[in-house]
Amino acid sequence: MAHLNVPSLKCRDHFIQVKQTVLENKFDILTISESWLDNSATNLELEIPGYDLYRVDRRDKKGGGVCVYILQSYKTEVLSDISGMSDAGFHQLWIKVQVSNLRSLIICTAYRPLDVPVRCFDTDLTLSFIAASLHNKPIHNTSKGI
Repeated sequence: MAHLNVPSLKCRDHFIQVKQTVLENKFDILTISESWLDNSATNLELEIPGYDLYRVDRRDKKGGGVCVYILQSYKTEVLSDISGMSDAGFHQLWIKVQVSNLRSLIICTAYRPLDVPVRCFDTDLTLSFIAASLHNKPIHNTSKGI
């Protein structure tokens, strides 16, 4: 598993670099902060062969956003009740990943824009972490803006 801060996957050169990095390093999971995606970019345009893409796009402003590429061979479930962007603007994407018949884990990719108060870690992230821990699986966090 790896994490990158990529200001704008919409930039074709950045996407090509990410795609090459994933395929050359054979990452099982790649999390990305500052994807800068919105509804003008489709998952098809951002496809990496053999991977599924999950994303939380920033609304009403340029920048921000988080996304995750996960090998298609893994069974995944987005924890949609705790994923998304809060009213304050804190981004969270929580995904349960089953890596074998017996083992699974939860990953969280989070991003706090500079204009979002640091207290969002107490107000937003803590509540989501408590909800995720009820799944009784190991939790791995990748964050930007701490």
